[in-house]
Amino acid sequence: MNSLKNKVDQIPSLKTLNQTLLTKDARNILLEELDLSIRARNALANAGLKTVDDFLALPHHKLLSLRNAGITTIEEICKGVLAIDPNNMRIQTPMEDKLLLESDEERSAKAHLNNINIRELPLSVRLINALKKANLMTVGEVQFFIASNGLSALWKLKNVGRKSITEYKDTINQQLEKLLKGYSYNIKSALDEILAGTPQNVLEVIKDRFGFDTGKWKTLEATAKKRGCTRERIRQIADKWLERIVRVHRNSSLGAILENLERMMLNYKGIVSVIDLYQDSFFKSENRRELSFLFKLVSEGYPARYKIVDEHFLTNLDNEEIEAMHRDIKEAALECGFPIDEEDFYSCIAASLGNISQGYLAHHLITREHIEIIKGEVISLGRLTYCNRIEFIMNRFNKPMHFEEIARLYKNQFNEPEVQDFLRVIYSKLNCDKRFIIVGVGTYMLRSKFIVPSNMNRIANACRQCLRELGAISDTKFLLLKLRQMNIDTGNLNEYSLKHLLLEHDGFVGYLKFQVGLDEFGEKSERKDMFQVVYEVLDKANAPLTVKQIWKEIRKRYGYPESAVSQKLHDTPEFIKVRRATYALKKHLQDYDNMFHEIERFVKEWIAAKQRPISTFLVTEALRGAEIIPHLPDGLAEHVLSLHPGFIKVRRGYFDLADNVKVQI
Repeated sequence: MNSLKNKVDQIPSLKTLNQTLLTKDARNILLEELDLSIRARNALANAGLKTVDDFLALPHHKLLSLRNAGITTIEEICKGVLAIDPNNMRIQTPMEDKLLLESDEERSAKAHLNNINIRELPLSVRLINALKKANLMTVGEVQFFIASNGLSALWKLKNVGRKSITEYKDTINQQLEKLLKGYSYNIKSALDEILAGTPQNVLEVIKDRFGFDTGKWKTLEATAKKRGCTRERIRQIADKWLERIVRVHRNSSLGAILENLERMMLNYKGIVSVIDLYQDSFFKSENRRELSFLFKLVSEGYPARYKIVDEHFLTNLDNEEIEAMHRDIKEAALECGFPIDEEDFYSCIAASLGNISQGYLAHHLITREHIEIIKGEVISLGRLTYCNRIEFIMNRFNKPMHFEEIARLYKNQFNEPEVQDFLRVIYSKLNCDKRFIIVGVGTYMLRSKFIVPSNMNRIANACRQCLRELGAISDTKFLLLKLRQMNIDTGNLNEYSLKHLLLEHDGFVGYLKFQVGLDEFGEKSERKDMFQVVYEVLDKANAPLTVKQIWKEIRKRYGYPESAVSQKLHDTPEFIKVRRATYALKKHLQDYDNMFHEIERFVKEWIAAKQRPISTFLVTEALRGAEIIPHLPDGLAEHVLSLHPGFIKVRRGYFDLADNVKVQI
């Protein structure tokens, strides 16, 4: 007994209570108003103790006689009595034990806290419902209720016990401390607080769905498949969790996040990236996945205010506002001028528009406006065509360029994937676009860099008059000759560039190679290649002509060189060489059919006997010597053997039977 009495005497709070002088009013406070446990309340009630004075009048040795009251219970009662405010004779309410001497900041914090709805606090559903039934909707209303009726009055509310009251006091004091700190914690701490108290199964769903660990958001279907449930179930879990997070943390960590997001939205014209947040002092985080998670949390929690665009950016703009921003970006980009250094390009736009997310700016310009960037330099707004890119390449050189060189530079500059016959693609683009002018065999210049003669109109008029005098098409080689005969300065024009420039003038029509005509000729402007031109000359002569004679006749209308005409006559079987440098058409040769058959018969017999190919020289000499064909034309043997399907040319001037598998010379 004495040992128990000694223990009672050693209770710190009891010692303090014995040394505290309580006023009469304080002593008259009902014990039920104290913040005590059910056990303590029942012990006092069973002993018939109603006021603080009744408890103080009880001798120490009788305290242990209280039913179900041990050392812990007695200490609890003593602390409850000591909580009485000696100044106004009431129990101290939550916040007051932390703010006995208030500063301006403290008073401001309390005022802010009093305006918070109890539904926004992280309180149990049981306590929230109990306060709502008592018409206590805000923290201020609860605090006034406690101030008027004592903290113990909460005990009288249905379903409110000691744990609920402790929960309320702790929550109020925590919220107050956060307000006083101004939420000066990092994002990791804020997210930890938001996620705290979330059941493990729900937490796993949320982290999966919002990409907390990976930084990649998963669809409802993917999340549901992993969990072995339906998409609707995942959606319900996420929606319920978001509703709670928004309600509980609106005025704490989430509120601070929203406040700073709005600040950044204002500074960045309504669109921010994870990088933008990462560089901000408030949102700076060691893990960018946390910021990605934050984007998803905010967009899902406040869908009427925020949305994610292009998968990587958070915005509070509507569609019309976004389109207006895009128009402003494009307009500012066009004013920068091209080509321009990529970094300078973005700076130029930012200088025009004001502060804007660099991440979103670059993303939009690359993916939506399709800017062309080559080795750190922006060369255009919009995706370039083949011709645009060729122009860009050629613009860097003040010289004629062969199309093969252009193709090589094209591949190096643009990393163009291999396409079938890429050289032909480049060649065709150079020929079909007026921005390029051909100046030589396969060689081109930019039309803008080509020096056009100042008297080009006179040159065009002279060419037009020349063609009218001919009454038919001609070529630019011939026209250049006529211009020089007329003492007209042609500058650096050649047959290639002259044709290109003539076609820029009204009335001119282009044909094969260097050929040009006038549209006024109509059907008379028939396309003719060199074969047709040579054939017409020989046909009109109705007799064999020398190469020089044929060429001189052609030069009256065309500018083909003599060497080209000679080569065409030699390479074409339809033109029969009758003697040195002299040609005719087969229809102008007498007894052509008989000579054809004799040559065929002789060559077949000779090859069959000798078992080797024969030269056309031997054929001609043999037939002349045997007087089978005494006046055999020089080139008729080769003509026949070239046209006949039964023979095959094995080398220049030598023929064998086509049926022979092995050729021997």
